[in-house]
Amino acid sequence: MARAITPPGRSRRFDARFFMADAAALLHPEPTAGSGELDEIAWLPLDQARTFDLPAITRFVLDEVTERLAAPGRPLPFVRMVRGRHAVDYQDEPA
Repeated sequence: MARAITPPGRSRRFDARFFMADAAALLHPEPTAGSGELDEIAWLPLDQARTFDLPAITRFVLDEVTERLAAPGRPLPFVRMVRGRHAVDYQDEPA
């Protein structure tokens, strides 16, 4: 439902893809131990997730989830740096 590329100059760079699914599809909704990359994995309501200290891109994606719930056919955002500034393009199809 979204794609973001980490800005140049960061020690770790990512080409991240964000996905969205109905919580009813979860096999185990309770918090679980991490996978080695994450300390803990938990599913939270959007309002609760917004109370955490989150990176700007994560906040952007959470806001996008809210928008997408209201308008499921919304174009997909692609966030990246262009000439030193954040750019958000909306695409009808995944990139």
